[in-house]
Amino acid sequence: MKKANLLLLVSAIFIGGIFLCCSKEVTAPRGVDQNQAVNNDLQSVFFQNITIDSSQPYTFVIPEITQSVIQGGSVKAYAVYVVEQGMQWRQLPIINSCSSRLEVTALSVGRIVIQNNLGAAATMTYRFDILPGSASAE
Repeated sequence: MKKANLLLLVSAIFIGGIFLCCSKEVTAPRGVDQNQAVNNDLQSVFFQNITIDSSQPYTFVIPEITQSVIQGGSVKAYAVYVVEQGMQWRQLPIINSCSSRLEVTALSVGRIVIQNNLGAAATMTYRFDILPGSASAE
């Protein structure tokens, strides 16, 4: 059942990426989403100045991503270019064209993998908003 839930989550991310193919990138608000601000359980984890080479995956180790999060919570990934001023967080996937994107390709307990297909190395600061699942999801 746990593998089925993970497969469903990865499939949803993949299918969502297909429907967004060739659309403009999504820009998130500067801070936390309004819906998230009312939830005291939200944790934001930051990684600053991470360079992901072109056409390479990068694995982030995030202990806050627990089995409960995978089963009934959520993880949202955001990034901002280090050279950008004003910290305009962009929710992943960041899509420049159908084949040029920065996206989450895997999510597991304690880990999230981001693939860079932008055509060049990208040095960015990353934010992961983690909302734990309910007690019944454990």
